[in-house]
Amino acid sequence: MKIELDLLDSSIYTIKSYSKSGIFIKNTLYQTNIIVSPKIIVEDWGPTDINNIDQDHLIDIFNTKPELVLIGTGSKLSFPDNEILDAILLKNIGVEVMDTGAACRAYNYIAGEGRMVTAALFHPGI
Repeated sequence: MKIELDLLDSSIYTIKSYSKSGIFIKNTLYQTNIIVSPKIIVEDWGPTDINNIDQDHLIDIFNTKPELVLIGTGSKLSFPDNEILDAILLKNIGVEVMDTGAACRAYNYIAGEGRMVTAALFHPGI
């Protein structure tokens, strides 16, 4: 699904589209789990699925210095362990969990407002 908005700042990373093939940002198709923030992309983000996120995986998220984290869980909504959500909240960072498509759309909207949002996205085909 194409989701790019014409009004977004071209100097930040925005998501052009997502499908079962992956997530398209700028001119690159990412076919693995990724982390995206307005200025940073982390390719091949470590956990294999939402149930395998651990404290070490959060370091990549925290390094982007977000005020809000969106966790995109793949094609279906599922939730990580409460200890993962608590670890994010204890850093005074907001967190929302949704399917990857919804996370991509929300990320573009929030990043377009100039906010420091980070999306941790599981491949939309899983």
